[in-house]
Amino acid sequence: MHALRLQDTNVLVTGGSSETGPFLVHAFADAGANVATTWFSNEAGGRAVADYVWEAGGKSHLYHLDLLSQSSIDELITDIQQDWERLDVVVLCCGSKGLRPFKELSRDQLDTAIDGNLKGNFMLAKQLGYWMKETGGLGKIIQLSAMSAENPSHSAYGIGKAAQNAMVDFLAYKLAPEVTVNTIAPITIDQDPESESPAEDPAPLGRRIHAREIARMCLLMCDPAFDTVTGEIIRMDSGRHVVNAFPRDL
Repeated sequence: MHALRLQDTNVLVTGGSSETGPFLVHAFADAGANVATTWFSNEAGGRAVADYVWEAGGKSHLYHLDLLSQSSIDELITDIQQDWERLDVVVLCCGSKGLRPFKELSRDQLDTAIDGNLKGNFMLAKQLGYWMKETGGLGKIIQLSAMSAENPSHSAYGIGKAAQNAMVDFLAYKLAPEVTVNTIAPITIDQDPESESPAEDPAPLGRRIHAREIARMCLLMCDPAFDTVTGEIIRMDSGRHVVNAFPRDL
């Protein structure tokens, strides 16, 4: 397969300052893209990835984003529209975390899970998506969800991710044909930058997914081969969902 080059492509990666985010920013920068990113609690990490983009030859902007605050979302969109003439790709990589037992789950904790994973990402994707429709070309929105959406033991976090997955069809329908919207849903992610072999996992393929592999999938989804793919959820779970559906001992 040819190496995808993304010169003159403007990309926004939310949550690019930590965890899986830096792998995504680095991958897009290495492909030649201009990459803006956001931070919530790790400003130093955000500055580090922004510097990486500049050193790779691209342009970068760094913004603060709190998905639980609509005013923060509105401010981000205003700043992006002032700094960039258009966006070609949006990768939604941030959301609310936390696995809490159902029995002790409070209303506030449930609200945080829904607001951070569904509402915040929905409003961001909707508002940026309509702007992308107006600025020409085929825009692509890729959101990172989680296989917790299919795991009923993952409490409010799983509920939030299930709701986030469900929003893809609505956005894909309303933003077509100028923008495609798709989801990557990984299971446990290996985020060790020094790791060459992801840790073992009880999934059929026997290992976790590395953040580098998620980054490569994001790049692949920007290839013209994906131009007619929208509203899809791509599981990156080493086949864990197959084990859940069909236990090996039957």
